[in-house]
Amino acid sequence: MAGAGGGAPIGSRAACTAPAAYRNLFVEILGKTQADVDTKLNGAVMQLFHGTGSQPIYFELGSDQAFIEDIANSDVRSEGVSYGMFIAVTMNMKTEFDKLWSFAANRMRQPSGLFAWQLNTSGGIISAGDAPDGDEYFAMALLLASRRWGDGTGTNYGNEARAVLGALATKGPFNQNPAVVKFGPSTNFTDASYVLPLFYSEWACFDTANATLWNSATTYARTFFQNATDATTGLAPDHSGFDGSPQNNFGSDAWRVPMNIMMDFNLNNADPWQQSTYAPRMAAFWTNQGLSSYGNGYTLSGSQTSAGHGAGLTGVNAMLAFALSPTAARPFLQAAWNVAVPTGQFRYYDGCLYLLSMLHMSGKYTLGY
Repeated sequence: MAGAGGGAPIGSRAACTAPAAYRNLFVEILGKTQADVDTKLNGAVMQLFHGTGSQPIYFELGSDQAFIEDIANSDVRSEGVSYGMFIAVTMNMKTEFDKLWSFAANRMRQPSGLFAWQLNTSGGIISAGDAPDGDEYFAMALLLASRRWGDGTGTNYGNEARAVLGALATKGPFNQNPAVVKFGPSTNFTDASYVLPLFYSEWACFDTANATLWNSATTYARTFFQNATDATTGLAPDHSGFDGSPQNNFGSDAWRVPMNIMMDFNLNNADPWQQSTYAPRMAAFWTNQGLSSYGNGYTLSGSQTSAGHGAGLTGVNAMLAFALSPTAARPFLQAAWNVAVPTGQFRYYDGCLYLLSMLHMSGKYTLGY
């Protein structure tokens, strides 16, 4: 039974196979009905994609393109467009997916096969530099689209995914030894929130040309997180050396780290540290800070540098529930269930992280086998 043994998923998953189950934590631990979960998730997606006024982050450009806007900065980022594609394929929203990919492929993609990280809302490039986290989510979203819709419906998603993966592997975004994603192709440090072992384990199955790199990246990611997260608080810095040594404090980039670790635990269950040490350590820190009142910036030792938090951080922290006992998990899940879908100036980042975490916790996100 999913959730037996203090929240453990059903065994370790053999490579390149479907998980035994996709856990819906809201049904399993909070006792919600599937209809309750579907209503909440569908409502959140529709609000952020097709809401009105101060609700949406998805906007169409012409008849065949769309983008996700960072409302607070009035720009478009590869991170956001790729998140939008990931959400769209998970929710079986092919029309929205194809419009987002058309925008990315035609306006963001560079001759290297990597993507300009920042555009204006008219589709013009502000900065052609690459942010590898966007490339990673583009690759995974396209892989999932290939599995979900096939490659004969107008876009060969599989070929497009392998092209992005080839660029990631060979054009600079990945350090080779150790095998870890860089903050940018020309940098000599990484960002823990870019490290995605679940994605890499799937890429090794899908992109056989670069399988050695993706397998190495999967394995190293788990060692990296043990070094990059603080031994007392569990907090990760925004930037780290390739060995995990911290270069700064916990800030908005690092909010995503629990999601990266917990999606790997949920669907791969290959690293006991994730459940035995990381999840309870992080849960204890946030509980001690107060689940309704913790901040959004900290030194790694736990001194608050920025107060308050929104739905995005509430959502990703609730993903710790995958590796907690039901008793310990329940307050985190209830907080995510209760929080309002973001609106207003900061709805872009908060909204994306909220939706991504909800897709995982509801069992809606699947690997497409």
